[in-house]
Amino acid sequence: DRNAKYNQLLRIEEELEGVAYYPGKKFRNPLL
Repeated sequence: DRNAKYNQLLRIEEELEGVAYYPGKKFRNPLL
C-alpha cells in the first residue's frame, strides 16, 4: 500500500528529525 509506505517514511523522518532521512532518501530513491 503506497499510503502505508508514505506514512512510514513520515514517521521515520519524525523519529530522526530529518537528520539522516533526507540523504537516505536520495540514495534509496534517486528519482524522487
